[in-house]
Amino acid sequence: MVRMETFRSLFIIGLLTVSVLSIKGQEVKSYKDTQVIFEVLSATLMGPEEQIRKQSDNIGIDVSVKMRLSNTGRTTVFFYTFGKKSTSPYGHIIKESGRGLVWFTGLQSLSDNPLGIDKLTLQSGDWFALVPEMAIEYESFDSSVDAGKKHAQTFFMKVGGKSAITQVFSDFYTVPTNTERLKNKSERSFRYVIFSNLIQEFDDPKLNSRNIGVLIDEKAFSENNLVRLFYMLSKRYPEPEFLDVSVYTNLEQTPTPEEMDQGFTSENEDSTGDHYPWAVYIRNDSNEFFNYTPIKGKSDIKSVDLFKKRK
Repeated sequence: MVRMETFRSLFIIGLLTVSVLSIKGQEVKSYKDTQVIFEVLSATLMGPEEQIRKQSDNIGIDVSVKMRLSNTGRTTVFFYTFGKKSTSPYGHIIKESGRGLVWFTGLQSLSDNPLGIDKLTLQSGDWFALVPEMAIEYESFDSSVDAGKKHAQTFFMKVGGKSAITQVFSDFYTVPTNTERLKNKSERSFRYVIFSNLIQEFDDPKLNSRNIGVLIDEKAFSENNLVRLFYMLSKRYPEPEFLDVSVYTNLEQTPTPEEMDQGFTSENEDSTGDHYPWAVYIRNDSNEFFNYTPIKGKSDIKSVDLFKKRK
């Protein structure tokens, strides 16, 4: 048996109306009508740190789904993967609804048409040979936005030397409920704008620094979202090593281009800016942390050490 866990970085879903369909010549079947077994081992919520580590670029993806695909027949089957170095099946996610089985094209967007292999976001995949009596275990991802509903994973399969492609779906699992998500719906997703991105250069490159200004919706301002935001920015801007990010929640706090030209500092900030939440993130060769105001209108400041959190 081969055991392989991979991290799916995409959330792609589609639509099924009966157990066997045809999508541009591609059949859609339950695994029970094939020679493979496509099992769901578990579907569990990920904590904030696990989400950041595994799905930092996909806000809202917070469910880990462990899958097992095994070949119980006498013929080698080939399944479509993310690429030549991948051994993780690449397909869609379907769910049960009042009108049958449906595909989504995003976290909540529905498509009323079946999605085939040509609708996968990545088109650089490859075919992996699953020989008889071979099994692969891997990790896929989902979102608790659809909590309580029945979902299933799919993959694309060819049998032996045949060219016909079949889309096979797994057993259904119940999407778990994220109570924290229900308490704060703004954490399902959030939007932000980078309004400044400046690099300071010195004779010694080790002293170079990047200063970023970010405006975020005040409703989305929370410690979890800040952790996600700073992880994404740190990943997007690995150089220079010193990174300074200022996060504002109201336009009154943000400096104008003229103020930035004059050297905008805390001394010349308008006092109205203190009435809104803010955060400051610092990354250097030995530290990574951020300070923020957890309560609107309060001067209390909380510090979060990301360097220790990610160890």
